[in-house]
Amino acid sequence: MSSLEAGTDSRHPELQHTSSSDKEHKAVESSHAHGSEQGEHDAPGNVYDSTRCLSPRTPPSGEKSPSSPQPPPQADEPPVTVSRTHFFLIMISLWLGNFTAYFNETTATTAMHEIGSYFAAMGGANANAQANQNWIATAYLLGFTVTQVLLGRFADIFGRARVFYVTMAVFAAGTLWCGLAQSMNSLIGARLLQGIGAAGRQSVGVIIVLDLTTARTRGIWLGFFNGASALGLALGPIIGAVLSTSGPASWRWLFWITLIMIGITFCVGCFSLRNLKGATKNEQDTLRRMFGEVDWIGCLLAVAISALACVAIESGNKMYPWNSAPIIAMLLVAICLVPVFAFWELYCTRHGRHPPPLLNIRLLQIRNIPQTCIINFLTGAAYFGCVFFLPRYLVDVRGSSLVQSGVQMFGLTLSLGAFSVLGANILGLTGKVKALGIFAGGLYALGSGLMLLVTRTTPMAHIIGFGVLAGTAAGLLYQPALVVGPMSVRREDVAGISGFLSFLRTFGGTVATALLTAIFETSFTSTLNAQGVIPKSLVSQGLALADAVAAADAYEVTCSWAGQYAANLTQTQCAAWDSDVREALVGAYRLGQWPAVAFGIVYAIGCAFMSGVDFKVQQQWPWSTWNWKRRRGGESAEALEKGASSS
Repeated sequence: MSSLEAGTDSRHPELQHTSSSDKEHKAVESSHAHGSEQGEHDAPGNVYDSTRCLSPRTPPSGEKSPSSPQPPPQADEPPVTVSRTHFFLIMISLWLGNFTAYFNETTATTAMHEIGSYFAAMGGANANAQANQNWIATAYLLGFTVTQVLLGRFADIFGRARVFYVTMAVFAAGTLWCGLAQSMNSLIGARLLQGIGAAGRQSVGVIIVLDLTTARTRGIWLGFFNGASALGLALGPIIGAVLSTSGPASWRWLFWITLIMIGITFCVGCFSLRNLKGATKNEQDTLRRMFGEVDWIGCLLAVAISALACVAIESGNKMYPWNSAPIIAMLLVAICLVPVFAFWELYCTRHGRHPPPLLNIRLLQIRNIPQTCIINFLTGAAYFGCVFFLPRYLVDVRGSSLVQSGVQMFGLTLSLGAFSVLGANILGLTGKVKALGIFAGGLYALGSGLMLLVTRTTPMAHIIGFGVLAGTAAGLLYQPALVVGPMSVRREDVAGISGFLSFLRTFGGTVATALLTAIFETSFTSTLNAQGVIPKSLVSQGLALADAVAAADAYEVTCSWAGQYAANLTQTQCAAWDSDVREALVGAYRLGQWPAVAFGIVYAIGCAFMSGVDFKVQQQWPWSTWNWKRRRGGESAEALEKGASSS
């Protein structure tokens, strides 16, 4: 039996675990009920056996069922505590893993045009490589989104460390395959595998942070964790643009660099997470029992729903029109499977069926959980809405190169990361979750609304300033979305709800990207068709025409590089159509900002309908997760002194 399963183990004196008696449990529930009447309670959370999160166990007698709609409060102690050194090493490994996942996503997406051209030049089976190059990004996002539905429950069954190691190994295998791929189809398959592994960096990382922090301090460390994604999004496009244009096959270095970072993360993680394995003496029997705990039918349904929805959304208006039979069929099947999945999960919950359900649907009955699902979906939508339009405006309207646009985006991406961390500090100092959410939603709506003022000649300083405002708001949006869900459910449901909310954030980004792309392209093409200057056969190519005209203007080359999209265009034609194309792009850009404004407003409304989410704070900076350990140590010392004096 591992040290974590055994509670406090003499082999690892630095590890301490919390448990509570029935009397303590009832006392905390009573105090929580009293605090709820006042509209504010101490840091919400659970009092429970901390080892439950590391391996599946039968609930102790008298413990409420995980499906109970009203959870008990949390104590002001983290579920699992480690030494200060291990704590920082774990956070570093999680930060590196999250940074690597988003860095890899943005570098490969930036380089996909160069990759498509590289494989198309080979001919043969790669002749249509440029037509399929969008799947470099789509396959990664598909694997990333689908896997997040499962990882929360898997982390409960197999343990945090095991899932972390396995997904990291899958991420490394996919990255190695990408670097060695000799065809576009092979690269797309590798990117799918990469996305499956990268999902563990986000979902499992959040769950581990929740395990090691309290309600008062977890916002700070979740902000630190999410700052890695913002930095990856900031550096990825620049490094991807520089490396992909350095030589014919220089894009492979993007994956070699990612592989090196994965190796560093894996080494740090192996050292710091070794105490989180939760293994037993008989490893084979344990794994057999763990696999028996998996709701395979629920997993199959969840994967089918998310995969069909993601493929349909990502393929719409790219591979097939939105009203085509394949897109409609995939969306209809996904929609029809949703009630089947819900019925199956409810059946497993109500009848106590073994294994337990993948997702406890009855959690939606808990106060604040429906609102939390909505704001998490909108957080992903707002995040992608924030970073979707600005790069295209900078490249196609202002004529910036990929490297220049990456630098000009620094204001948005860095403010996003900085205020993700700062927002966590504000939350830890004030405890005002609801107010922060309303303010962040309103600020995001304001920042997106200011983007409606952008024209072809707007000073770059104003554009960067608007981007900083939108990035600031997007960073603040994360905090209420991340902390309300885990603080509202029982301990054994934290991993499951966290994985589901991570899926909603990613899926929200997927839906927002498809929605904004459809609005952008529809507005762009309808404006050009109304002008009647450019032939409709070229206008029908949509944004590929805008890319061709922008490239001809920026680099003074012919537009023949656009291949099947805008073949036979001349420099003269591109110059003649330049003004019309750019004006149409600006109009489309403005129209696309309205959904972003709506995301912020609905987010603020969702936060306004939450209740009892604020918590009291201590009169100190909540930088230290182990402050409670010092207090416990002081209390123990006082108790010993009293005992000695009485004897």
